[in-house]
Amino acid sequence: MNAYQKLSAEFYDIDKPTAQPEALEFYLDYARRSVGPILEPMCGTGRFLLPMLAAGLDIEGVDLSDEMLSLCRARGRALGLSPVLHTQSLTALSLARRFGLVFIPSSSFCLLTDESVVEASLEKLRDAMLPGATFVVEVERLVPRPSETSGTWGGRWVERPDGAKILISWLPQYSSVEGIGRSIHRYELVKDGRLLESEYEEFALKFYEPAAFQALLERAGFADVRVFKPYEATSPDDSDEGLIFEARRR
Repeated sequence: MNAYQKLSAEFYDIDKPTAQPEALEFYLDYARRSVGPILEPMCGTGRFLLPMLAAGLDIEGVDLSDEMLSLCRARGRALGLSPVLHTQSLTALSLARRFGLVFIPSSSFCLLTDESVVEASLEKLRDAMLPGATFVVEVERLVPRPSETSGTWGGRWVERPDGAKILISWLPQYSSVEGIGRSIHRYELVKDGRLLESEYEEFALKFYEPAAFQALLERAGFADVRVFKPYEATSPDDSDEGLIFEARRR
């Protein structure tokens, strides 16, 4: 997995400044019921973490991208908040305390595509949790995907407060054998008709069958695994492309 770089992090921050209200309320409900502190791995720019911190909850964040965490700190300062953040990969996760709730929203966990990295990350997350603690994670479901989505350029842009635009262009490829979608992302900063900066990023997402992801959780030391529709306490159906898993640390 590539860490978000300068332009990609800034694009993400402008494009997704806040969490969807139903998603935020879903995770806030878990956070309010947590017995022990809360950890959000892969927290990005803090669209879930900062509202929880503002609500008085004891929460820390982890991300591999210094750029994303820098934007999170800046957003926190604007709100009068000082979030506790750590620049770490999940496979090297090492924190001073253990947590009563660990949650990873928005399918960020699917950015880990190597099976050994996925397994090691789940084990590290388990080790960071208190006995009986809750783990909640959102993943993308493996569903049939049209072949014409591969090899076709797409793109759009966002506008910064200074009038400059950050353009993203992407060229996707999907492997049905691996259940992985890969894209080359090109970011370009343009102002007054001039290209000021550009960067490239390799982006990949892993898609899961529900039973396969449940098996991963159980092998990593989690029990009482349940799966839901996104942001609802009901069982998913075949139309749901996203899934939310809840599990307990043994």
